[in-house]
Amino acid sequence: MTSTVKTLLKLLLSGNLEEKDLQKYLDLDLKYIKKNIQLLDNYLVSHNYGYIKKKNETYSVKNKKNDFSKLFSDLSILSKKEREDIICLELLLNKQIKLEELREKLIVSRSTINNDLKRVKDYLEQNQIFLESKSYRGVFLKNLDSQNIKNILCEKIMKLLVGKEFITSYEKNMLDKINILDEKKYYRFYLKIIEKFKLRKSFYVFYAIYSMALIEKLEGKFDYEINLSCEKEEVDKILKIVEEISLDFEPELEITPVFRMFLTGVILKVKKYPLFEPKLIDSFNKFILELESDLKLDLKNKKELIFELKQIFTIGYLNYKYNYLWIRPKVEVSSCLKFTSYIQRMLKKLGIEMFYSDILGISEEVIDFFIREEYSKKNKILCITTNSNFKYYDNIVGYMNTFYPKIKLEIISFLDFDLVNQYEINKYDLIVSEIEILVNVKYKKVRVLNIVTLNEVLINSILEKYKIQG
Repeated sequence: MTSTVKTLLKLLLSGNLEEKDLQKYLDLDLKYIKKNIQLLDNYLVSHNYGYIKKKNETYSVKNKKNDFSKLFSDLSILSKKEREDIICLELLLNKQIKLEELREKLIVSRSTINNDLKRVKDYLEQNQIFLESKSYRGVFLKNLDSQNIKNILCEKIMKLLVGKEFITSYEKNMLDKINILDEKKYYRFYLKIIEKFKLRKSFYVFYAIYSMALIEKLEGKFDYEINLSCEKEEVDKILKIVEEISLDFEPELEITPVFRMFLTGVILKVKKYPLFEPKLIDSFNKFILELESDLKLDLKNKKELIFELKQIFTIGYLNYKYNYLWIRPKVEVSSCLKFTSYIQRMLKKLGIEMFYSDILGISEEVIDFFIREEYSKKNKILCITTNSNFKYYDNIVGYMNTFYPKIKLEIISFLDFDLVNQYEINKYDLIVSEIEILVNVKYKKVRVLNIVTLNEVLINSILEKYKIQG
């Protein structure tokens, strides 16, 4: 089973998807989508797991055993990136590997394992971690005390923990050897931390903390310094609270002084620097500069958009980094999909990789921001309908009051509109109508008035203003 087929399986296990959606998530032509669906179906049937069902261009997995994690753990085929992560973990945890033994376990050729090792060696050397090959004895780590070893171990262990429902048998066996602490107890400890410091819950932050706890248990105590521009009084204040919380969990959990300092650093980073990785900061800054150039952001708008986008952009970046693939609920507004295509092209141009679900989320956040800015004053929108039962439109009014409270929305019947004079009409910033208007009035025609069509009109007004093509 190829890595593409595995990704396809993950997608279909998340929910029913149409061909056009699969194309967006996998970034493949339709003929390759169909080819991979056939390969997946053959695999499921031959291994008695079920089959792929197609209905009206929509695909779903019918799983007989209803055990998705076992399905993945039964797989023995690893992608190039998964093999590199395994070699990296084996080297950093065991300080050495015997390449031939590892090759047999991973079921690959000698040329493949040698190429994998070369890429791992290049990656480690970029992080000032060096290897040494000894004839007939294997490959060894040369510098055993590098802080970068802890950082890379943390990243690789996090990737296994985040994706543990979808890992192969080899990865599962490796995680079982590493995951020697009580994850649930550490999670309760983490919840106490975020409650005390009023932090937003994030499983990435939790798994960063838990992974470092595992590393300390496996590797022994490590040095840690807070490399942030913070006042000593602020650090000491947070450290004192962390120590008090830690005492509540002893002797259940062994929270060492060094680990408390590490936790203090994590809390400070989350509170002060939501974009905590250099590559993440660089990607975000490039994205904001591109938006600023395309959409003519002034300084005020730029600052507000940065504030609103930091969280969702960070999540999208981390989801791709740790291969956390999920399906966003279907978007019904076609103009929103046009804007998503625009954002997708921009990210591709900048070399920023994200899953389609997160690109959708970023697009919705950006377009929502511009709608609020466009109608930031007390703007008036008039909706003309053929339905005389205005109770039907309570959900539209409620939606607009919740998401765009500065917009004053009025709904009238087409019969009442005939009585509105030109002076009154000119007071409205936007008119949306279910019928053709014969008088000389600028308006937007919709087939039926509802939340989706009203959203469509609002989004289209932004697309037209900034001349954005889908």
